[in-house]
Amino acid sequence: MHRNILEARVISAVMRVLDGNRTEDDFIEVKSVWPEPKKYIRQFAGAANRAAGSDIVLIVGLDETRHRLTPAGDEDPESWWSQLQSGFDGGAAPDLVNNLTVEIPSGGSVVAFAFQTDGAPYVIKNPEGKGPDLEVPIRKATKTEWARRSDLIRMLARRVHTPNAVPLDSQLQVIWHDAQQSNLQGIGAQVEHIRMTVQLNMFIEHLAPEYAMLPHYSMRAELEVGGERYSMTVDEYRPSDKIRSLSPHGVEVRSDGLLLTGPGKAFVWCRCTLTRVSREKALEWQSATVRLTMPVTGNDAPVRIAFPFERSELLPERPHNHYETLAVFRLPRGA
Repeated sequence: MHRNILEARVISAVMRVLDGNRTEDDFIEVKSVWPEPKKYIRQFAGAANRAAGSDIVLIVGLDETRHRLTPAGDEDPESWWSQLQSGFDGGAAPDLVNNLTVEIPSGGSVVAFAFQTDGAPYVIKNPEGKGPDLEVPIRKATKTEWARRSDLIRMLARRVHTPNAVPLDSQLQVIWHDAQQSNLQGIGAQVEHIRMTVQLNMFIEHLAPEYAMLPHYSMRAELEVGGERYSMTVDEYRPSDKIRSLSPHGVEVRSDGLLLTGPGKAFVWCRCTLTRVSREKALEWQSATVRLTMPVTGNDAPVRIAFPFERSELLPERPHNHYETLAVFRLPRGA
């Protein structure tokens, strides 16, 4: 979940509680103080198993009963999460994708976490020492219970129908554009900016007997570089008859998305424009990561794939008046 999306979602939930209501979101957990890991793990795992593919958010520092903010304390989020994570069997816990302190417009702040639950079902070590050593909890309404067979089948069915994706050789370009002046009609004015473009190549392991559709309109991409995260635009592909796939079995790259009838290669174009990054700062970048999320039609668990880029040798190019290629990033061998 991108930082801006998480922040907006948290502020909305907090303001609703401060106005005397409840969050009314099944995938948002609210705690007035830091929950003790051993006592909280069963409730947390139950919420993750119920989400089973959807993101869940934990807000610390909000009293949902008294409708007020509370001091969260000096707990180290990384240390707290490490303790909670250790209670999962094999360490297979939900993925922590973002953690930040969110300033509330009316004053005060809360600590927020966002987790991905694609790995459900989650198994925890029994924290109470009674009953079985391992347990698969699930949240139902306000209670946390043992998961039934039907619950496990539901969680596993979503995973079975979500194909895996493997990154292939891809190239991320960093291009600097200078500030161009507008003409007499005021057209063409442009500020200095950095433009990031990438074609993400991948192999999609779709082995299910039925077709699957990954629509372009719901794809999301995020760039992490220089310690910051930026949203990327996923461009619609316009295939021509000459290069249109004629294979009756595999992955077809279409204008509306990726149609999966079997395993095969695919690609997605992404780009973003950075106006608050200087040319000098961009020249310092040595690595970057692009994370692509592709929802599957009819399935709550999306395809997620990360492309870890490393700076590559920059080949000489003909000088241009208004732009310059600052860097090229490629996937490291074996990635």
